[in-house]
Amino acid sequence: MIKRLVISIGLLSLVDAALSQTLSIRPAVQVDVPTQPGVYYQVESSSDLAEWRTVGDPFRGTGLPVAKSFLAQPTEQFFRSIVVAPQPTEAEEIIFQYSTLGALLEGLYEGELRFDDLLGRGDLGLGTFQGVDGELVILDGEAYRIRVDGMVSVVAPETLTPFAVVTFFEPDLVFELSDIEDFGALGNAIDERLPSDNLLYALRVTGLYESLTTRSVPEQERPFPPLVDVVGDQTTFDLSGAVGTMVGFRLPAYIGELNATGYHFHFVDDARTRGGHVLQLGASTLRVEVDICQRLEMALPENEDFQLAPLE
Repeated sequence: MIKRLVISIGLLSLVDAALSQTLSIRPAVQVDVPTQPGVYYQVESSSDLAEWRTVGDPFRGTGLPVAKSFLAQPTEQFFRSIVVAPQPTEAEEIIFQYSTLGALLEGLYEGELRFDDLLGRGDLGLGTFQGVDGELVILDGEAYRIRVDGMVSVVAPETLTPFAVVTFFEPDLVFELSDIEDFGALGNAIDERLPSDNLLYALRVTGLYESLTTRSVPEQERPFPPLVDVVGDQTTFDLSGAVGTMVGFRLPAYIGELNATGYHFHFVDDARTRGGHVLQLGASTLRVEVDICQRLEMALPENEDFQLAPLE
């Protein structure tokens, strides 16, 4: 399959600064490739339409045009993209989870996993902190803590987490949704565009939220109470009018005690000053990116609390 391309060509001059001599002039080319979500493409170039050479690496489509820029050979005048076999890296297909939701519900808040290790497992995700001291948002490889006072801070590498879920985010589906009245309507609208209820999905949802309610919870000390008691003491934030990003996951019902099923989102605004666990929302237009993941990988705490807890 060959795609129609939009090509821009300019000249790039390479100059030796010391000698003030032009060494070579080569055309700089930008190729805009129309793509389908989840399909892999390869750009090729030719000087005679008979022999073609690959340019750059294969890339995955998002459903939108993808711009690829490179230096072309002086004789090359023709460019195309072709569909190639899927080439995802193993890390892109894995959701990594530390501990279980069941353990968190039982009050197992003792963190063991450092954030520098966690960020080696993914660049998008959510979770909490030692003593459930705030809500976690991981976006574009940076980790943020939203504490009960509403303040947002960057997480230090040595910080510990008792529960977190992350992935290396590479969207397979990209689409826009309009007239989202509430959290349930958002979930229903996304469901209509997903290939199956039984797969694992990571999501990034961006836009202006006309209404948005989030929460955070206060830090706990031993003896740790169950999470339901902690949530009863939550602080909610009205972030209506915020522009920012929700990150989260949609996990199938069979996940059960391992994690929250359905949709689970945390939010941080573009200014990185407000956020939290999302309780309710409304928006005129939202951009939704979905990463379809193939594997769930879990690591369990090694501490005595986890080993002796009556988990079902």
